[in-house]
Amino acid sequence: MWDAVINTHEASIKYLNSEIVGLLPRREPFQKFSKAQDKLRPRRGFGNSFQPAIDAPRLVPH
Repeated sequence: MWDAVINTHEASIKYLNSEIVGLLPRREPFQKFSKAQDKLRPRRGFGNSFQPAIDAPRLVPH
């Protein structure tokens, strides 16, 4: 009989621990795409590109 009481008690402790862990703040799953950054970095993309645009008009006729 006492084994059943101990097992029930252990199960309730495990359940409570899982509930507490569920309430704690978690890391974002996609840290890489997080909007919250610690340092501001320059935006990457078209603004930093030194390659000419494909559809840019030529200044010198050929």
